[in-house]
Amino acid sequence: MLKKPKKKSLKSLQNKADHLLQELGRKLNQNCEVCGREMSCLHHFWPKSMAAILRYNLKNCVALCAGCHIQHHSGNPSIHATVLEQRGEEWLQELVVIKRQYFKPSRSYYEDIIRKLKLLLE
Repeated sequence: MLKKPKKKSLKSLQNKADHLLQELGRKLNQNCEVCGREMSCLHHFWPKSMAAILRYNLKNCVALCAGCHIQHHSGNPSIHATVLEQRGEEWLQELVVIKRQYFKPSRSYYEDIIRKLKLLLE
């Protein structure tokens, strides 16, 4: 009797999509948006815990170097202030509108995100 392939959990699909998003960030950005040093990661302007709908939206992703990322998570408000100053109020309001939408991720949502991210990486 043939075994059916085991379905991946939502968490494993989310982890795969997160990894692909960071890979895409490194492909699209070389420099930190705040200080200009070498970019190390995409940071979510609206935290993933507060805005799941913005998790894979590139407009919510900020290219940061390791130093600026650590400074932000250590409580330095100038990191987000610099991003906001560069991107502008209109950008922020666009994200706020999206953030207000109801959203509950599903298996098909993550599978679709993974497909889209893979296409963007080609």
